[in-house]
Amino acid sequence: AVVSTQSTGSMAPTINHSPTTHSLLLLDRISSLLGVYQPQHGDIVVFTRPDTTKSVVKRVAGLQGDVKGGVLLGEGEFWAEGDNRRCSVDSGDYGPVPVGSILARCCFVIPLPVTVTSCLQAVYRYIVT
Repeated sequence: AVVSTQSTGSMAPTINHSPTTHSLLLLDRISSLLGVYQPQHGDIVVFTRPDTTKSVVKRVAGLQGDVKGGVLLGEGEFWAEGDNRRCSVDSGDYGPVPVGSILARCCFVIPLPVTVTSCLQAVYRYIVT
C-alpha cells in the first residue's frame, strides 16, 4: 500500500484539497504491478493519461462494452471521469484509457487537517528515500 495526497479539484468533493483539509489516499499498487487488478465501475484509480506522461486520479465510469461519449469501449479500455465534471479533464477530452496504464487503485480516502497530511508525507518520504 502507498499513502498519497493529490491536489485535484476534478475529484471534489470525494478527494478534498482545501486550505485546511487534504485527502489522504491509501493506494493499492501491488495488484496493478502484478497485473491482477481488474477495474470495476466506480473504482477510483491512479493512471497515466494516454495523451501525456502525467499521472491523474479519476473514477472508472465505463468498461469494455459500454458506450461513453459516443465511443464503444473495447477490450482492455476504460472510461475515466472526475467527480467534479465542471473542472475535470478526463476521457471526455482524451478518450478511452488502456487498463494497462492503471498505476494503483484507491482503497480509502481519508480527509485530514493539512498539518497531519504534511507530517505523514514527510515521514513517508523519509522512509522511502
